[in-house]
Amino acid sequence: MWISLRDKLPSVYLERFEGLRFFFYRQFSQIMVVITCNCLNVKLSSKQNPNTAVFEFLTDSGSENTPFYPNKVLLVEVIDPGITIEQDYLVHRQPIGEWLVHSCLNCGLDVYATKPRSSRLLINQKVQVCVNY
Repeated sequence: MWISLRDKLPSVYLERFEGLRFFFYRQFSQIMVVITCNCLNVKLSSKQNPNTAVFEFLTDSGSENTPFYPNKVLLVEVIDPGITIEQDYLVHRQPIGEWLVHSCLNCGLDVYATKPRSSRLLINQKVQVCVNY
């Protein structure tokens, strides 16, 4: 037999319990952010939102040599399921210095750039973002 806490606890304790549950959910749930090109061909999964301060603007001394300069670039770390490309033949990969730039040929957007042996990516500021996907 299941007993509801609502039946057994006074309202003061119930409010505290509800608040604790909300706190627990906010602390341990992971918000997923999907970053896409304009035509949704290229999708990146991240736990960070580029509209917040979690994403860092790249300000190191070599930023002039980044693929999207003079556009602002954002630094992001990819999580599972990672990078999904719907139509691989519509993605052009071009090496620029130590970066490998991935561009969507369908919408004409330089979506992201990778660096060897790094889990972080540079993404173009013009990408589309969907939070809580």
